Amino acid sequence: MAWQNRKNDCGQIRQWLVETLTQRLDITTAWLQRHLAACPRCRRQIAGNSRLRLALLLVKTQPHSRDLLMQANRRAIRILKRNLQESAQAEKLRHICARPSLRERLGKYTQSIGHAAACLLVLLLLRMGVFSSLTKIHDQGQQFVKQYYARHLDQDLYDDTI
Repeated sequence: MAWQNRKNDCGQIRQWLVETLTQRLDITTAWLQRHLAACPRCRRQIAGNSRLRLALLLVKTQPHSRDLLMQANRRAIRILKRNLQESAQAEKLRHICARPSLRERLGKYTQSIGHAAACLLVLLLLRMGVFSSLTKIHDQGQQFVKQYYARHLDQDLYDDTI
């Protein structure tokens, strides 16, 4: 009976660990620490999970060569039976290489392209703004001159100047 309870505890602990790891929470509760101290099976599993997590983090941070897929395929094909190793599909897998999409290849240039586009847009807006301002200034100047002449000259002279 005690063995049954311990087995259920292990199952519950494993389920809790899976939920905890998926939520990336810290495992620091006292009852869990006590159980890990008493249960070598769960302790081994926690250690294995920690090593796996560390390995995945290291793999994620390491740069990979473009022929990594080809190398992995070649090693996997060596494990197969001789007739499968010599098949056409195996030969195709031996030489397959990862080809990143155009978006992935140009991904490192997106920030530079974005900055260049922003600069061009600013220049375009400035040019449009300057020219529209010049047009407004010209129109307002013309209007001011007309009003000045209308106020200070005779109507006959005013009509002749316009």
